[in-house]
Amino acid sequence: IFAVAGIMACFDLDAQGVASNTHIAVFGATDIPRRLNKAEAALDGKRVDAAAIEAAAAIAMVRRSMLL
Repeated sequence: IFAVAGIMACFDLDAQGVASNTHIAVFGATDIPRRLNKAEAALDGKRVDAAAIEAAAAIAMVRRSMLL
């Protein structure tokens, strides 16, 4: 027996590298897969670079404590 958990992120990029239609979810860590809406909002409409990804990840980590 083993467990599988992870985070999935997908988004559309425009020609300037700006994300839209962002979806971020965590699976295998709670009873059902969960969307991380606040992390999605942090990335959506932003140019995808290290700073934007770090901001979304920081929000996801805050949400993590609420999921467990």
